[in-house]
Amino acid sequence: TCVVSILDERAGEGGRYHEEVMCALPSCKMAKDIKDVQHFIRNRKGVEYYL
Repeated sequence: TCVVSILDERAGEGGRYHEEVMCALPSCKMAKDIKDVQHFIRNRKGVEYYL
């Protein structure tokens, strides 16, 4: 399970480096909301993982 976060606003949509960052990353799902990340992790790890 892996989540990568790029926090530099220049890499965001419309930002100066957006296209370069997108080309550098492998093809993967993109989250727009923290709930997307939460859903991703909860679907891959059982409750016992966190105990």
